[in-house]
Amino acid sequence: GLGRAAPAQRAVVVPPLLRGIARRGAAQQETLFSLLLGSLSELPLPGSHAELEGRLPFLTDPADRALVLEWLLDLLQFLPPPAAPAADRSAEPPPGLSADAAKRVKGRLSHEEVRGELLAAKKLAACRLLGAPAGGAPVPVASSDAPAVTAAGGPATAAGSPSAGGEGPLFSPLETLPHWLVASCDGDGA
Repeated sequence: GLGRAAPAQRAVVVPPLLRGIARRGAAQQETLFSLLLGSLSELPLPGSHAELEGRLPFLTDPADRALVLEWLLDLLQFLPPPAAPAADRSAEPPPGLSADAAKRVKGRLSHEEVRGELLAAKKLAACRLLGAPAGGAPVPVASSDAPAVTAAGGPATAAGSPSAGGEGPLFSPLETLPHWLVASCDGDGA
């Protein structure tokens, strides 16, 4: 299945599957976000806003874009549960997240896949996408660089989406400010 495919191969197959994710049921969203999480580090960033439809088509629909941004924020806020949770604390979500949001991030991943270096790598991959310029050039994703990367972009449209024409970041500063604030406070270095 797709889960056994190489990350680069998943990164090509997963983006078209995410189109219309906002109109799907919670179970399908959970499965699709799990696929996105597994391919996040390898997603092909568009070279311009014109290439967005071909590489990341799920970011062209406003409802899908908003849902993916919400999920990325949940991912950045996610903290792993304690290694040996007390019986009365085992169902508590991480601080700042609802139980549903924590479940949506964790999906069907094992306990080990959402902690330590593996979780930090997933959060860095999220920052890579959030900080991507429309030109597709590599972006430093260290939290200290994040505000400068997002604030340096071109103008945004009234809706907060990036302007057309290949100028500026993939996401506007208005869309990603909460993400960068959370990422800058992450103790795992993401």
